[in-house]
Amino acid sequence: MLEYTLKVAALQDLDAVYAFEAAVLPDAWSRQTLQTALQSKLQQILLLFAQTEEENALPVALLHWQSSYDFIDIFNIGVREEYRRRGLASLLLNLPAAILQHKLTAYLAAARCEIEPETLRYLENKFAAEVNWQYINLEVRSSNKSACNCYQRNGFVQIRKIAGFYRQAPFNRSTNWDYQGEAAYCLQKVLRH
Repeated sequence: MLEYTLKVAALQDLDAVYAFEAAVLPDAWSRQTLQTALQSKLQQILLLFAQTEEENALPVALLHWQSSYDFIDIFNIGVREEYRRRGLASLLLNLPAAILQHKLTAYLAAARCEIEPETLRYLENKFAAEVNWQYINLEVRSSNKSACNCYQRNGFVQIRKIAGFYRQAPFNRSTNWDYQGEAAYCLQKVLRH
């Protein structure tokens, strides 16, 4: 039985993407920045929906990336709290490898996930022939241990640490006047050697 549906976000999904980021991600993007991302040909936001949720429910997970010819930068990835520890972050983190290997449909079926036909066509047409991804990059707050562990389990390794990378506290919580920001671990996963 299929449990999830994957789709590429479009401009009409702006409200859902914005609400998801504000509720789930410690460093949510502004509505205007997300609108620009949704209009970009370089960035993709993938949404994962639970089939048991009501029609207008928030996505259960999100992956926001930018692709170049030989690498991917992940800007945001998140899973709603009540859906964590079900392998959904791993599912999203391994999508690029499945696309590269031309095994997207089989990969998603094995994960009990269907893909909207338009999304499948979009991903296959956009990436199947024109990419030679070598690696995936992302940054994560040094205090986010559960995310760090998830990335490590999925083949990411730390390549550097940047002090003060995050200028605001998670979820824009108020801080002391002397808040110096938080370090980011820069992580990378090699897709091809």
